[in-house]
Amino acid sequence: MNKVTFKEEQVTIYGEYGEGSSIGFVFQRFGINQIFSLAEVYIVPKSLVEIQESDLTAENQIISPITDWISPYWIVAKNDIDIPNNGNKLTGGNHGTNNGEGDPTAEFVRLDVFIGNTPIKNGLSNMVVDKPITLVTTNLVEASNTHISYPRKIVEEKVTYVVKGSEIKVKVEFQVKEPAYIIEYSGLQTNGQYYDQFSIPNSEIEGWQPIGTQTYRSGAHEQYGLSSQIMLNKEGSSDWLVVSLDGYKKMSLADGVEMIQVMEAPVNKTYFRLLYDTSLMVEAGDVFWFKGSYSFTNSSPYNV
Repeated sequence: MNKVTFKEEQVTIYGEYGEGSSIGFVFQRFGINQIFSLAEVYIVPKSLVEIQESDLTAENQIISPITDWISPYWIVAKNDIDIPNNGNKLTGGNHGTNNGEGDPTAEFVRLDVFIGNTPIKNGLSNMVVDKPITLVTTNLVEASNTHISYPRKIVEEKVTYVVKGSEIKVKVEFQVKEPAYIIEYSGLQTNGQYYDQFSIPNSEIEGWQPIGTQTYRSGAHEQYGLSSQIMLNKEGSSDWLVVSLDGYKKMSLADGVEMIQVMEAPVNKTYFRLLYDTSLMVEAGDVFWFKGSYSFTNSSPYNV
C-alpha cells in the first residue's frame, strides 16, 4: 500500500516502513538544472493510515535534495564544438557549468504520473492506493562542449520511477542525438547524509566499512563482476538502503575499472560506474539504458 499526493510538479509518496512507521518520498525539481527527481526522504514513526504531509519535518528527514540519484554525463560532441569547453566536464543531473552552480546544463521537459496504468493529474491529496505509482520524466542534456559557441542539447533522457511500498525501481534510457564520445557515466547514486556505513557483497571489500573516511572500490570488474549491490546502514539502527543494479545495455568499462565506488568526505557518495575511462564513440540515434532499485527497509536487508 502507498499514499500519494500530487500537487503541481511535486509528488509525495508514503509507504509502510516496518510496524507502525512510514517512509515518505518527495519527488520534485531541484538544483541548478531543476531536473525532476527524488529529492527528499523521511522516516516517520507513524503508520501509513496516520501520516500526513505535516509529518515531513526536519526532525524526520534523512535525505535532503543534494544527491544525483540519476547521475550526470561526461559526454563530448564530435562536431561544432566549444573550444575551450564550458569549464566543467559533467553535465546533467545536478551539475551546471561550475559543478552545482554556474549555468544550467540540462532542461526539464515533461512529467507523467500513473497509478497502475491510469494517468493522473495534479490536485490529488493523500490518496491510498494498492497499485504501483509510476513517474516518467524527460530531460534534455548538453555535452560539455556544446554550451558557449554552439549551445544545444545532444542527449534526450527518460527516467522512469516505479514506487511500490518502500521500494523505488528506476530505469534510465537515453538517446544521443548526434555523433559524440561518452567518456563516463555513473548511475544509481546515493549520499551518506544519514547512512554512515556500507557493504558491497561479492567485492574485494571485506565486511562493513564507514562512509566518508576514504575512497573504496569494489575491485576490477573482470574479477568482481558479481558486485551488483550496495548495502547502506545507519550504525546502531535497523535502517537500511539496498541499491541494486539489475541490468544495463551497451555500457563499457575499461580493463581494471571497478563497477562500484564509494567516495570519501565531503562527497560521501556511492555509485555504479557504468561507463568509465573510455571514449565510447556513439552515433545519432544510439540508445542506452540501465535499471535498478532503491529498497528502504528496517528489517534484514537480505529479505528485500
